[in-house]
Order: sequence, then C-alpha cells, then structure tokens
Amino acid sequence: MSLDIMFILINMILSIKFFKADSYLGIIFNLILLFISFNMLDKKISKKILIFSLIMVNLNLYIGHKTEFIKTYEQYEIIGVVKENKIYSDDYQNIILQSKFVNNKKKSISIYATVNSEKTIEPGDSIYITGRGMTPRYLSNFNTLSYKDYLKNKGINNFIKADQIKILSTKKNILLDLKLKIKDYINSSIENNFNESDQYVLKKLILAKSQNYDVETSDLFIDFGISHLLAISGLHIGIIIYFLEIIFINLGLDYKRRCIFIISILSFYAYIIDFPSSVIRAILMYIGYIFAIIFMRRNKLLNSVFISAYFILLFAPRRINDLGFILTYLCVLSIALIYPKIETLLKNYELPQSVLIFIAINIGILPFQIYYFNKISIFALIANIIMIPLVSVVLVSTIIFLFLNLFLPVKINIFIYLIKFLLKSSFAMMELFKNNFLVSLDTFGLSENSMLSIYFVLIIILFKDRLKLNFKQKQIFYLLIIIITIGNLFIAEKTDNYMEYIDIGQGDCCLIKSGNKNILIDTGGDGFRNDNFVSDELVNVLKRKGITKIDWLLISHFDYDHCGNTEVLLNNFKIKNVGISYITDKLGLYEKLLKSDAKVHVLKNNDTIQNKYFKLEIISEDNPGYDDNDRSMVILMSFGNRKALFTGDISKTVEYEILEELPEVDIFNTPHHGSASSTSDEILDKTKPKYAIISVGRNNSYGHPAGEVLDRLKYRKIEILRTDTDGAIRFQLNDDLDYITAQGKGQFNYRELFSKIIESCFYMPIVILTKRIGDKDEILGIYE
Repeated sequence: MSLDIMFILINMILSIKFFKADSYLGIIFNLILLFISFNMLDKKISKKILIFSLIMVNLNLYIGHKTEFIKTYEQYEIIGVVKENKIYSDDYQNIILQSKFVNNKKKSISIYATVNSEKTIEPGDSIYITGRGMTPRYLSNFNTLSYKDYLKNKGINNFIKADQIKILSTKKNILLDLKLKIKDYINSSIENNFNESDQYVLKKLILAKSQNYDVETSDLFIDFGISHLLAISGLHIGIIIYFLEIIFINLGLDYKRRCIFIISILSFYAYIIDFPSSVIRAILMYIGYIFAIIFMRRNKLLNSVFISAYFILLFAPRRINDLGFILTYLCVLSIALIYPKIETLLKNYELPQSVLIFIAINIGILPFQIYYFNKISIFALIANIIMIPLVSVVLVSTIIFLFLNLFLPVKINIFIYLIKFLLKSSFAMMELFKNNFLVSLDTFGLSENSMLSIYFVLIIILFKDRLKLNFKQKQIFYLLIIIITIGNLFIAEKTDNYMEYIDIGQGDCCLIKSGNKNILIDTGGDGFRNDNFVSDELVNVLKRKGITKIDWLLISHFDYDHCGNTEVLLNNFKIKNVGISYITDKLGLYEKLLKSDAKVHVLKNNDTIQNKYFKLEIISEDNPGYDDNDRSMVILMSFGNRKALFTGDISKTVEYEILEELPEVDIFNTPHHGSASSTSDEILDKTKPKYAIISVGRNNSYGHPAGEVLDRLKYRKIEILRTDTDGAIRFQLNDDLDYITAQGKGQFNYRELFSKIIESCFYMPIVILTKRIGDKDEILGIYE
C-alpha cells in the first residue's frame, strides 16, 4: 500500500536524520515489513504493524552496529581488495579498500587510505598495508557538505595513512575487469578525439563523472540553469531506453524479451558508473512500469516513486544525505504532485506539456537550488527548451560513436564532427548570451530550517483539499505552521550578530556579521588539494549566508594563507573597503586592489572601525624591518562587555612589544596557527582568555599546533577550539559568549534549543499528512 510505504519511508528518514546510524537488523526487518504491508488486507492489523515498525526501525537504527572501527593515530595492519583509486601524482594516490583482515582478525569494512607509493594500484588488487588511523582532510563549515560527509554517505567511516604497501595479487573478477576495460575504452576514445571542454561534457554524460574538471564549462551550465543535463538522470535513461527500444523492435524481439534485455543493459550500465541514485531510481521506476503493463494494471507514479526510494534507502540508507538522491526525487515528485496543479491552473494558455513539466520541476527544486547553489537562472526555461534536444542528440551520437569505434574507427568521423559541431555551437550561443545579458541572479542565503519550512508550506498547498482533520487536529496543525514560520524568522541568519571562524584549511579567515554589515578578517587561500577547492568553499560559505557585499576586508599580512582568496572575493562580491597594515608588491595583490572598486586603507595604530554592536581597534605598528609575519595587523574587537583579539602570524617578539596595550580578552586567536614561535606565557598571562581559537589545516605538514603551545593553554585551563577538529566556530556577539561549531560542539543556549524544536515541529505535520491525505483510490495498492 502506498500509504504504508510512505509511512515506513518517513520513519526511516527520521531515524537516519536523528540517529545517524544504520543497522543490518533494521534492513532485514524492513524487508519483512515491506512484504507484509503488500499482502496485508486487515486494516487494523496493518496499522498495528506500522506502529510496531516505527518503534523497531528507530530502535534498530539507534542501536545499530558501529561503523567507525579504526581510531585516529593507532597503528593497523590490513589485508583487503581495492575497490576504487584516484591517482594525484606519480607517488600519491587515494584508494578505497574493502578489508578482509584488520590486525589479523577477520573484519570487512570500507577503508579510505592515503598511499605514498610509486606502485600502480588498480581496482581488484589484493594488497597488504600498514599505517595509522587518521582524520581525512576536509573543510567543515555550517550548511556545507564536507568531504568527510561525502565519504560517510558512501559508507566509508574508516581512514588510514599508509606507510607500507605490498601488492599480494592482481587477480580481478570477470565483471570488475570488464568494467575497468569499458571505462578505459570510453575515456581514451573521448580523450583522443575531443578537446578538454568537450571531454568534460561527454564524460559527465556517459560516465557521470569527469577527471578533468572544467570550471568555465561547469559555471556556464550552472549560470543557464542546465547543469542537471550533465548529470545522468531519468532524462538520460529515458533517452537510452527509447534508443534501445528502436533497436530491439527492428530486430524483431517481442515486448518481454525487449524488457529483459533493456533492464539487463541498464543494470550493467549502472554498475559501470557506480550506481548513482538517479540511475537506480529511473531503473526501478521503469521496472515498476513494466510490471504494471505485464499484469495489466494502471501504474501509479507516486507509488513507483516511493517504492524505488524505499528500496534505495533500504540497502544504502546514507543516500538520504546524497545531493543526487535528493535532487532526483525532488524532480520526479514535482512532476507527480505539482505538474497536475500547474496543468489545471494554466489550462487556458495551451502551453506545451514540456513547458508545464519544466515549470513544475523548477517550483519543486527552487528552495533546494537557492539553499545549495545560491543562484537562479533567468534564461533557464529557454535554455532547457533549446538544450534538451541538443544534449539528447549528443548523447545518442556519442553512444553510436563509442559502439562503432570498436569496429569501424575510420567510418565514424561523421559522428565526431556532429558532436563537435553541436557542442561548439552550444558553448558559443551561451557565451554570446552571457557576454550581452544578465543570465543569472545570486540569491539570498537560506537556512536548512527555512528550506524545510518552504517545502512544508508547499505540501500544505498541494494537499489542503484532501486534508481530513477534525477541529482539534486543525488547531494543532495550524499552530505548528505558525511556530515554524515565526521561528524561522526568529532564527534567520541574516538578522544575526555573530563572529565566525571559517574552516579554510591551513589559513585564517573570520567573518563578523552584524545585521547587514559584513567584515572579513583574512581570506585563507592555501588549499590542501587545490586552491580552487578552498576558494570555492569560501564563496559558497559567504553566499549561503546571504552575503553579496563585504563592507570591510581586513588583510592582516600578505602571506598566501591569509590573503590568497582576495582576488576570488573581488570577483564574486562587492567589496567596499580593504584595510592593510603595509604596502608590498608581494603576490601582486596591492596593484589588483588598487585596480578594483574597493577603497584601500593603510591602517595604523589606534585606527578604529565600529558600529553600535562592536568596535575594531588596530593595536599594532608596522615595522618595515620585520618579516611579513611580524608585520601582521593585530586587531582588538569589543562587543558588549566582551573582547576578542586577532593576531595574524606575529611571533613572541611582537607579542612582547604590544603587551602593555593588551587588555584582558575573552577570545584569543592563537598567533601563527599555534606555531611554537608564538603564544608566549606572557601574552596569555596578560590577556587571560577564556577561549583560544586555532585556525589550522587537518594533517598539516607544519606540525601546527605545537605541543608546547597546547600545553600552555591547557595549563591555564583555556578552552581550545580548533578548526581542524571542530570545523567552523561561531560566537554570538552577546555577553553570554554562546558558541557552536560545525562539528556539533557548543554550549547549551535557548536559541539552538528553539531551532531544534522548530526542526522537530516540521516533521510532525508530515506524519499527520501521511496518515490523513489521499482518497481511497490513491492508497488501495501499488497498482489499480
């Protein structure tokens, strides 16, 4: 029954969201429960089973097996089989390993290993490694998905830095060997015949991922609202199914045989591209459609949606956090639920069905798009109408090209020319529009709770006619709506007054946000994987807070890890004022600042920047005889009865010079990322901080923070907050010094409690809706 499935699915989502665990027992129990739900006729018994399922699923997920086995810094010996590898250089690669033995004990877990080896390690190899448990390098900021979260969503919770590796055997199974050969063939065929931009698009279309990330091409597709065309989705699978249908019909196969061949081909294709959520969803819904035809039943789209989602989450519950999973189901739910309303509303305008579907999908994904991408495309409708047929032809032409290239490499030039022509024309057309028109708008920031609330209101609008509640239930229901609406206004980030130390890797960056005023102290820039990754993270963090302008950018000094992202900020935000403590040609940055629209100020001792909530005072004098670190701008921030000190990379020499000017402070930004050359006993005794902030990259090669610095802080019982372990750190600009970190550490405060209550309130009406919505025709069964 679709109602039962919806209820079970919601139970699973709630369990995964609140308990962050998964259980084999829970999966087995749900399989049995699903079978019973399909066959249960007695409504009373069915209701009891559903209540029992709610208890059991939550219980099993809560007490589920612990997947984190390997502990940081402990030594391990592991024997296992390589599942994936990514080579970064001749002697550095990351591999995903399925273990067989851990420290001579049988243990099967997925392990992410960083390997420094010149040996070529390939998927399918059996290897022996020794190494220490580690924390993966990643950035952790509010409302952003970290690389660690990405790995966890793939079921990987264990991390090793290997110091020794030995390949035991290179034997691969037939399927894996075939998969690797097909991937190599596709990659080489595309690389040998197309330029980099074309390669990026074609690899995304065929393999769902591309090793050569093309920033300009990617941004072009995002600006025009057609980036989804590069992701393998239901549209792509539909095109492939249609293409295969034509081939098999011409071969004279009957319907059942055609279906068997198509499902087999699609399943193998999903295996080759590592089972993305959108492809699994499309295949499962296609199977449901086939069953409906074979058994002469009318297929229910909503039933197919929830059944496919149920099976995906059943075997891979962590996919609930996967952006691909969320987006593909938002799109198909929009077609199922919003499209009929749009069709009725616009029936007098005689618009094509494709346009109505596009409008429905964009309404459905708009809150998600604003939350994750902070951008709305102005020409999305036109771009999609033009590009969908073009991409369809490119996709089919590429499949034909790859197939014929196996046998007739000389005869297929016509397809290469066609693909190149279509892609070149598409790029040229988009570039022309982008150079002459405003094609996209940056949007305001949207919190997670606000996004959920928008979807909640959307559900009410869609189902208000079917809501069957008595008077008391309606009162409760609408009270919850009021709580959620008012609550989100109360906790909206754009009205906050806070300072946030952004996790920028091995660097410094702090945002001070007060009403509509935004001040940034340093920018970070020393990327641990590549500079684009860190700069993109900073841009995303700021845009998700609704920031479009920066009133003051204060650069403590001109080391790359403190100012390296300045140029990308100038390109993405309106920066009104830039404050520096000295002039230098280092990095060529000063000239770039002068050519920008920002006003450049050389700030001296006692200069101040302030509003009614805070005051920033410069308390350092520039000394040209010092190195860049000791020329750092030192800033004292006052808010209410509290104070915070920003110290750049100063050494003990400068600490002693400014000692007399320093008051007692509450928050102390530890100089030079906790280096042993700074944070003297004298400065700690003079400032007497309650909190010490260490902005530092995970697993950094400098050994920051130094053990002796940590010892000094611990000896004085100063609470240490580190961006490498705690992620971003946010302090409210109030006398209570309420703080919270991106990794969930923080003090109890009523604001956060209220936020959690609002989040919980969001789900309660969903359960009510699930049990009350729908006429009998919609919930009698899978098929009608």
